[in-house]
Amino acid sequence: MKTESDNNQIKMIVNGLVIDHIPNDNLLKILQILRWEKITNPVAVGFNLTSNRLGKKALIKLDNGELTEQQKANVALFAHGATYNIIKQGNVVAKEKLVPHDEVRCGMVCPNIRCVSRMYKSVFIPHIENDTVYAICKYCELQFSLNDLKEFKK
Repeated sequence: MKTESDNNQIKMIVNGLVIDHIPNDNLLKILQILRWEKITNPVAVGFNLTSNRLGKKALIKLDNGELTEQQKANVALFAHGATYNIIKQGNVVAKEKLVPHDEVRCGMVCPNIRCVSRMYKSVFIPHIENDTVYAICKYCELQFSLNDLKEFKK
């Protein structure tokens, strides 16, 4: 007999990756950064999962895939401190906490409508304050909360 907690889990993958401890509010932004519409491997997404650390969390499982260092840094901007696990033959073989790089290029569009970077791929400098990640546009130097981010370039 299934219990409610059985429905609060996503099945194990044999080979691939798991990004765990993603803040619920940032899941869709991370999927946009990863260009989920172009991923051909099976993807499992969990949302509103119970977490001791976050209360509610999201996670992404990608079967038979890995992220580049740049992709991990881009994800870290929206999921600072999330865990990135590489799975081989059903076992976690590598685990790391995601931390943004000094500069991030991930298709975000600066919210300053007069910024010259809106015509090009913007570059942002992450700024972490009280466990909250802000972005500073390298061109116009606008600092903004990631919650204010509305646009992504493909």
